[in-house]
Amino acid sequence: MKTMRTGILDDHPLFVEGLSAILSNYPWIQLVFRGEHGTSLRHFLLEERLDLLFLDINLGKENGIDLVDECKRHDPAMRIIILTTHQPADIGLNMRQFRGDAYMLKISGRKVLEDAIQKVCNGESYTDPNLTISAEKSSENPFRLTKREYEIIELIRQGCTTREIAERLFLSELTVKTHRRNISEKIDSRNVADMLSKISPR
Repeated sequence: MKTMRTGILDDHPLFVEGLSAILSNYPWIQLVFRGEHGTSLRHFLLEERLDLLFLDINLGKENGIDLVDECKRHDPAMRIIILTTHQPADIGLNMRQFRGDAYMLKISGRKVLEDAIQKVCNGESYTDPNLTISAEKSSENPFRLTKREYEIIELIRQGCTTREIAERLFLSELTVKTHRRNISEKIDSRNVADMLSKISPR
C-alpha cells in the first residue's frame, strides 16, 4: 500500500497521543500533521498535502461539517475519517449530512478504528456500526420521545382525559400536564389533533 500522508485535527491532546500511537503500527501511514484548530490545518495545507485526515467534528466554536467541505474543495482526493463523541441525532444531524469518507465514535474500540482505516485507505467508505444503529433508532423515534410520553400519547389517542390518564398510570394530574406540555414542545404541535397526526400509533 502506498504511503499515506496523514494528519490529526483534534482539540483533545490525550486522544491525539493515543491515536498517534495506534497509527505508528502502520508502516504505510506517515503522520505529518497534528493540530487543535482549523486555522492550523489551513496553514499546513497552504504548503503541504494530506492523503488522510482524522477530523474531530466537535472543535469548540468551529463547525466541523463546514471544515470537511472546505478540505474536500481544497483537495477532493483527501480521505477524511470523521471522529465524534456525539450521535448524529444529538447534534441535530442525520447521516446524510456527514460528508467524510468514514464516520466513527471516539468511544468505539480499536477494531472499529482499524476497520475504518483499512476501508478508507482502500478507497471505500465506512460507517461505525454504533452510528448505524443510532441512525436507525433515531428514524424510529425522530422526536426523541420517552416511553412514558408514548404511553400518554396512546391514551390521548384512546380519548382519555388528563384525569383518566393520571389514574391509569398512577400519576398526578400535574405530572401528566407536564408530560403533555413536553410532548407538544418536542414535536411542535399546536393542538391534540396536530400532535396525533405527527405521531404514528405504536
